[in-house]
Amino acid sequence: MYCVSCQVLIPEANHIIRNGSFPVYRDYTGLKLETFKRNWHQQYGQDYTSDGRAVDFATVFGVLFSGVTGIMAGANMSGDYMCFAFFFGGGGGERLGKQSLKKH
Repeated sequence: MYCVSCQVLIPEANHIIRNGSFPVYRDYTGLKLETFKRNWHQQYGQDYTSDGRAVDFATVFGVLFSGVTGIMAGANMSGDYMCFAFFFGGGGGERLGKQSLKKH
């Protein structure tokens, strides 16, 4: 779904924005240059997932770093097993399955 400007429902767990039982919606602009410019500089605020504590650079960096490195690791490994039978020979998958089910 591609939307130019959509309304997104704020989760009920977000007690910083939601104040009561009425649903609250906010704008989702998608990829726009003006949104990118507005969000370019740091604007750390409270985070409802951490009991309202303010987010700092270390928190943002930790989330982005682990996400990006995980994606890159997966992309680098994606071609390792293109020819599974060549790397593990006949019955290699069966041997790997039996090894993983063995009790240690």
